This record gives sequence, structure tokens and C-alpha cells, in this order.
Amino acid sequence: MPLMFDDLPQPEGNKRLMFDDLPAPSVGQDIAKTIPSAAVRGVTSGLGLFGDLQAKPELAPSAPGTFTSYLEKARNFLEPPQLPTSATLRGAAEKVTGPLYEAQTTPGRYAGAATESLTNPISYLGPGSVPLKLATAATSGLTGQAGEDVAGKPGAIVGSVLGGAGANRVLGPRAIEAATPKAAELKAAAQQGTESQFGGYQGALTSGLELDPTKVAPVAYGIEQRLNAKGFTGGPNGTAKGTLGDIQSLQQPPANSTITAANLDTLRTTLGRRASETTTNAAGVTRPTQDALAARDALNDLRSYTENIPASHIVAGDARAYSNAINEANANYAAAMRTKSAEDRIFRATRNYESRPNVTYGSQLKNQFRGQVNYPERTPGFTQAEREQLYKVNAAGGKVVDLLGSRSIPAMTVHGLAGLGTLGLSVPFSVAANYGSRKLGSALTSRQADKLAEMLAQRSPLYQSRELAAAATPNNAAAVRNAALIRSLLTAR
Repeated sequence: MPLMFDDLPQPEGNKRLMFDDLPAPSVGQDIAKTIPSAAVRGVTSGLGLFGDLQAKPELAPSAPGTFTSYLEKARNFLEPPQLPTSATLRGAAEKVTGPLYEAQTTPGRYAGAATESLTNPISYLGPGSVPLKLATAATSGLTGQAGEDVAGKPGAIVGSVLGGAGANRVLGPRAIEAATPKAAELKAAAQQGTESQFGGYQGALTSGLELDPTKVAPVAYGIEQRLNAKGFTGGPNGTAKGTLGDIQSLQQPPANSTITAANLDTLRTTLGRRASETTTNAAGVTRPTQDALAARDALNDLRSYTENIPASHIVAGDARAYSNAINEANANYAAAMRTKSAEDRIFRATRNYESRPNVTYGSQLKNQFRGQVNYPERTPGFTQAEREQLYKVNAAGGKVVDLLGSRSIPAMTVHGLAGLGTLGLSVPFSVAANYGSRKLGSALTSRQADKLAEMLAQRSPLYQSRELAAAATPNNAAAVRNAALIRSLLTAR
């Protein structure tokens, strides 16, 4: 029977050595001859794996405990009879094909390594799509060969595993992660109940809650007293006549009436509008009005009351449904306002950079957030971790990066002196340093600002519900990742 490549001339004598005394093949010829032999090696390696482990248990690779136990069970189950090893299978194949060809060139070795991995049946076991397994196998073979070139057999194993893991990371399925909501989504969840569990403020309205006005009146009076103690006054000439007038309306309700969920919602929205009122002085500085400051305090008191209404105040309706909805809505709305503050600053920095590109984007961002850094009272509701992240925005990049990347007079002076001192030789480096520093500083600051916005948004019931939904969604990303690692380990050359 003709053997593989028998048409090639053989050396004289009885000793048969393939390709002795032949000129070195071209790369194309080498690859063409390597691939069929590598395919045989790949198939026999896979089919003979359990025979190899049965003959030499110490060859079993170190793998996760559960997989190692599977191998042990397989060995025990397969003790009788003796399975063929990869060497036995390869020897049988060579009786048909002749001695397997060994690659003579570097491209040939890499083509052979990829082919051997692709034709190994082990490469297709476990979860994961066929295209992913093909990509993982090819990459594992190539990186395994690269590792072998550098560090021999240990390098081949490390390279194979790293290549398989890397291919799976790029092409494999991702674990499902909850999407961080934007300020607009948080506000919609609070006001319209979008994606919310209890319906937001709309859910509170449908609870049918009714309160005894004689029990609510003392609460309203207490809010008024606290505002007066802070210097806010009512009446026609009062500093916060609007807010105090709203609160006083709860102190003298009509006879035989109740205070409904709709009445409380109207008061909340009215105070919310007042809390956003501003005034601009002669210097062009915009500040909240006294009524706005009073309304903010009153809103906080109203939230505290509506989130924990005493049972004795309730006349009718589903108090639990109201409490659940109002607590959820208030938390989402507060997160929306904090997040919007960060998003607005990022937007203004972007707009300013477009109109003033001589100031880096990173510096524009820091200018926007600096007021919150210098005046902590401007960050009500922030946690300690969120305030620390705010400081990271202001410190990102460092002063050296900011200076080198600036087009200010001090920065240009530094670059100019460097150019004079080196007779102009440093000019290309100064230009590169200026450009690179601008980009680096802006990227670092932008990343920290985006992280702050994410942190503010993630501290919300909306994000928590998304996390729960993501966790409940079936996903085999972890199983596919582990299978890719094990396949790469078992098929390492």
C-alpha cells in the first residue's frame, strides 16, 4: 500500500528516513505537508486522552475539583479493559500514512499547532457554540506554540490556557449585568412608576389612603415651627411666604374632611416646584430663593412623615401599599436628582470644551465639580464613598499632567524653555508630551466623573431591581468560561 508522501525521493540504503537529503521546503510546501500530519496528531491525542490517563494517572492535569473528580471516576470506571493511548493510535495511523511529517519552518509549526488543536475532539466538548470552540481551539494552539518556543513544555501549557481563556473572554458570552440607569430613567421610575415594583408616586395615589386631619395638623404645625426657628417667615412680607402658606393649609382643613393621598401628592409637587426657584443678583450670581430653601427643608420633613405614617392617623386605604410606593418613589427621585447633578456638570464641561478647546476637557470637568469638592454642603445625600469619588474627579491625572497638557502661559513657558535649552531638539517631544498629557488627563478625569455618576445612580431601588432581574436571568457564561479553560488545558501540546 502506498504511504503518505511516497512519491518523494528517498535516501539510498535500507534505512528509511523521510525527507533526508532533500532541500528545505518552501513555507507553502511545509504548511501543506504539516497540516495532514497535525490533523492525525490532533485526532489521536483526543481519542487517546483517557487511555493516556489510565496508563499514567500522574499525567492528569490540575483542574477544578469537580472536574478532577470526574476524571478520577472515569479512570475507575475504565480500568478494565485498557483503553488505547494516543501513542498507540498514532502508531496505528502511521502504519497507513507512514511516519508523520514534522514541520521544518516557523509558519509550518504554527499551522500545525492550530490544526492539531482544531482536530482534537476534546476541543468540542462542553458548553459553548461551535464557532466559539473553533476560535478558542485555534487561538489556544497558536499561543501554545508561542509558549513552547519561549519556555518549552511548561510554556506550551501556559500559552495554551492563556490563549483559550483570552479567546473566550473576547468572543464568549458575557455574564448579564444590570444597566446603570440615567437620571431621566430614575425620575420616570419615581413619577410614573416605570420599571418600579410598587408603582412610584402613581402607585401611592392608587392606594386609597385617607388620613385624619386632626392628627396631621400637629405635624404641619411642627414643620412650621422648625422653619421659623431657621429664620423663615410667612405672611404677606415673609421671606418664605409660599412654603409656609402651603404648610399652614394642612393646619385648618375643612370640617368633616380627610387628607387623601392626592392631597399629599399635590403638596409634594408644589413644594418641589418652589424648591427649584432661583434668583440672580446684580453680579450675575444665581442662587436659590429663601422660599426654595424653606421648601427643601419642608420636603424633607414631609418625606419623613409620609414614609412612616403612624397607624393612628390612617382612616382608610391600603397603608402598606402607600408606604411601599412612597418609599420607593422618594429613593428613586433622590437618586435622580443626585445623578442629574453629575450628568449636568459633565454636559456643561463637554459644551465648554467645544467652545474653548484651549482648556483641556479634564480641566473643564474639574471646574464643574470643584464647587462640590470645596463646599460639601452642596452634596446633600452623598455617602462617604460618593464624596471620596468626587475628590478623585478633582485629583485625576495630577497637577503635572494638567500642566503639561495645558495651553496656558505657564505650560507654554515650560515647553519654550525646554526648546531653548536643547536648541530646539525637544520641540517634537514637547508637542507629543502636550498632546499626550491632554488626552491622558482628560481620559482619567472623564473616567472618574462617569464613575461618580454611576455610583449615584446605582444607589437606587430601580438599579437594585435591575440587579435582581439580571441575577434571575439564565446565563451560562461561567460554565462556558470554565469549559474553555479545561479544554485548553487538556489539549495543550
